[in-house]
Amino acid sequence: MSALDDWNDPLGCRDVSLAEDVISELQAAIESLQWISVEDRLPEVQCVATYLNRSGKRRRIMAEYFRRYTVEANMDDSSEGVSEYCEEKDTYFYAEGWWERIDNWEDYSFIVVHEGEITHWMPLPNPPESDK
Repeated sequence: MSALDDWNDPLGCRDVSLAEDVISELQAAIESLQWISVEDRLPEVQCVATYLNRSGKRRRIMAEYFRRYTVEANMDDSSEGVSEYCEEKDTYFYAEGWWERIDNWEDYSFIVVHEGEITHWMPLPNPPESDK
């Protein structure tokens, strides 16, 4: 193989199946960086979400959408609008809706999003593979 061959095939994709794999991975990466409308679908896990606040400014937050009766509430969080009682399971659950995730507070790890309506969300990237 000559230097010219390397230049013409910098990714080493002479093998068509390898080229197809590389293209698929790139397409998946590009799709994961696209904003998804909440009208199209809701996330299954924590994500980045965006909304317009009362001042008309777009805000981005770490968020999660809680589906009804899926996240059990603490006994201290039984106030109206924050949690809902489920008679069938005899317990309180956090209200269905968008919750901002806050990882650096000691008392709370999430709060209800109340100053705007989430319009779009984006999956979080995978964390680095090493601490370096």
